[in-house]
Amino acid sequence: YAARIYQARKVVDLGAGDGGLQEILKYDQQSYDAIGYDLIPNNCKRAKEQRGVKVELQDVLKDDFELGLFDTAVVTEFLEHILDPHGYVNKLSYRAKFLVVSSPSNETKESHYDLHLWAWDMFGYAQLVSNNGWSILNHIRVAPFQILFAKSKNI
Repeated sequence: YAARIYQARKVVDLGAGDGGLQEILKYDQQSYDAIGYDLIPNNCKRAKEQRGVKVELQDVLKDDFELGLFDTAVVTEFLEHILDPHGYVNKLSYRAKFLVVSSPSNETKESHYDLHLWAWDMFGYAQLVSNNGWSILNHIRVAPFQILFAKSKNI
């Protein structure tokens, strides 16, 4: 969507897993400059061997990780795992024009996946993004997930 409407073709996938997004972008009719990063070596290996795409092994949470500038930052099923999602989303507002984020929409602080440090309802997730440098363009629920698309207030 961002690529077609806003010509946002330089994409970074943070927490890229096994490269599923890069594979989709590889076969899209648009031309993309896409890179993925993940913390798990096996994910990077599977991206190359099974999908034919490159996902670099990087800790994108480290203070010395230099992200660069991108049209679109994609952060799916990642923010709920980190200690400071507010700070991370804010940092991204200075590095990307657009943001695509997703998270479970049906978890609560009492009932959530053990490895999730955070759980947001639709309102809370919107607040996380809008209070940290972003204007929300679209926010939808798809099955048990919520997907949010936003434009940076800082670029």
